[in-house]
Amino acid sequence: MTSQHTSSSPRLPPDSLAWLTWGLLASLYFVGYFQRVAPAVMVDELMRDFSIAATMLGNLSAVYFYTYAAMQIPSGLLADAVGPRRVGTAAAVVAAIGIALFSLADSLWMASLGRGLIGASVAVAFVASMKLAGHWFPANRFATVTGVSLLIGNLGGILAGVPLSEAVVSVGWRSAMLASAGVTLALAAVVWLWVRDDPGERGYASHAHPEALSNAAMSPRRSLKRVISERDTWLLFFAGGLIAAPILTFAGLWGVPCLVQVHGLERSHAAVFTTTMLLGFAVGGPLLGALSDRMGRRKLPYLGATLVHALGWVIFLLIDDLSASALTCCSPRSVFPPAGSSSASPSRARSTIRARPALSAASSTWPCSASPPSSKAPWAGSSTKTGRAPRSKAPASTMQLPITPPSCGWRSAP
Repeated sequence: MTSQHTSSSPRLPPDSLAWLTWGLLASLYFVGYFQRVAPAVMVDELMRDFSIAATMLGNLSAVYFYTYAAMQIPSGLLADAVGPRRVGTAAAVVAAIGIALFSLADSLWMASLGRGLIGASVAVAFVASMKLAGHWFPANRFATVTGVSLLIGNLGGILAGVPLSEAVVSVGWRSAMLASAGVTLALAAVVWLWVRDDPGERGYASHAHPEALSNAAMSPRRSLKRVISERDTWLLFFAGGLIAAPILTFAGLWGVPCLVQVHGLERSHAAVFTTTMLLGFAVGGPLLGALSDRMGRRKLPYLGATLVHALGWVIFLLIDDLSASALTCCSPRSVFPPAGSSSASPSRARSTIRARPALSAASSTWPCSASPPSSKAPWAGSSTKTGRAPRSKAPASTMQLPITPPSCGWRSAP
């Protein structure tokens, strides 16, 4: 009787189906990363078309992050309440609308509205994909899946580097953004038609943890209270934030103009540098996630990667006159993230991440000030904010801007 029961039980979903189903939803994370860092290669064009200075450009780019951050908790509640499929589909539709608004905007407020809609919609991508992973993959592959999700996202950031820079030169930033809106809308249709919240909807057994299934009816208020009462939640909040903030700010907006002005690189070469940072982020995610799963440990890979990350920034900030090859070599080492282990659920294993956030505080040393100067641009004259003359002049097209980005905090030469 036992053998008959076993043979009649649904089998687990094949890996190919699990990866395809999850990957389609995770593609929204690709869109989110692409839109997040896209302004970095459009600085000149955006400032010219909207007649704005660097301060307002920073605000326009930051609208994405404001709405993205504001939607994090609602994203989790929505994913739990209505499921990743519906949330992901709706988010992709709203993202496509926001991208279209941004690309067609003839005023700063409309462009800001578009950026806000993009940030608010793609905010659900990571949370929803992790919710889906809990149903389609076993628990011992969770860190690997988390790392692959970061790989997918950072591939979007890489596409927003050199390839988008060339597209902006060829067809203009508006046409390039409008094309990405069409791709995002197509993604919404594919997610709705293919993705299912649980393997049971396709006749397979689910990987969902019994505790997750038993708590499915828990009220949103009680769920939120339980999550914020976990010590590990706050450790990961500060550690992950301090690691990601400098990377996303530098690679996402100020890295290209900063490298052009301070190091005298061509814009395409500067875009290669910031793309390399994101490439290091992308490669480090799945590698460290798989390593964490293989070791069965979370804290050791997290701490090791954080120290390497901090060392990369120290080299980048404190060593003067780095060559272009040294800059590129340094960047991926500063970005290898403890990604695969950073999203492990505290409820799955009590050994998950007991690292002190202070260890990652070194990575919060930011090479370019996040807020542009309120008065005249420090690079407009003969000296930088540090009192040192710029290493080389930027191309004439950049120097003609009404105001240039904030200066980098490199140490003054002795």
